[in-house]
Amino acid sequence: MSINYESRSIAEVRWAQLTAAPGVGASVLRFTLGWTLQAKKESPYSVFGTYLRVTVATAASPQALFLGHAVPEVAFCDDARDAVPLEKPLMYLLTLQADQLLALEQLRQGHGVVFGIEVRGNALGPHGIRQVSETLKKEVSVSDWIPLLRDANAGDVLLVGVQLPTAAENPEIAAAIEFVRRAHVNSLRGDYDAAVGECRRALESVWKVSKLSDAARNARKALSTMENRKSMTKRDRALALGEALMNFTHPAHHVETDGAPEIFSQLDAALAVASTAALVSALAASPSL
Repeated sequence: MSINYESRSIAEVRWAQLTAAPGVGASVLRFTLGWTLQAKKESPYSVFGTYLRVTVATAASPQALFLGHAVPEVAFCDDARDAVPLEKPLMYLLTLQADQLLALEQLRQGHGVVFGIEVRGNALGPHGIRQVSETLKKEVSVSDWIPLLRDANAGDVLLVGVQLPTAAENPEIAAAIEFVRRAHVNSLRGDYDAAVGECRRALESVWKVSKLSDAARNARKALSTMENRKSMTKRDRALALGEALMNFTHPAHHVETDGAPEIFSQLDAALAVASTAALVSALAASPSL
């Protein structure tokens, strides 16, 4: 891809490599581009202040969507040399938070990704500073993308998302949805006991409003014998799961025999919030399952 100063080509930039690295609660995509500054002729010029505006598209979602800005790993400002072109690779770093990587995986739908890489910056020449803006594309196959996720340690954090229904769409379980949202906020704040307690309230709310208590109790009892388990429907099993979740979250509202409260960890809260959110969403999307 040619980089121009007014109508004159002064440099070339090309795709070189994509790698990944882990961060604290995030992943880093590292885009390496190869720069070639043409040999200087009658007028000196330089390129500086470059960065990348990155978009992404997939086979499942062909419309290019903004992903983020990638900044150079080191400051880059080079002048054209006499007689010979200047060759230099430059790495640009794009930080993706965990929720953004999750959204990307949901968008990908098991396909490869196509990155749109808009190279932006400045060129200085005989007529002053001019802006640089050129775009190249890079397709990354599934077989190449999976190792990148592994290198970024994304595999160590299960990227599983739940789209909560809106209260407007499901007014009958609006209270339960709000309890789940509170549980998530408490979990993010590190108040794990409160997060688990809100999950308990969310499940109880759904059970009462949807009049599922008897059916859920029967589903729980059906688990006790092999014969009854074989005849359980998917809905029965989901309700039995809900009963198990209520049993798990029960200590969040009570104290132990010694009067001390049960202590829940971050993983306990993650288990409760994720499972409760998924179950509430599934019941809202299809009450009959």
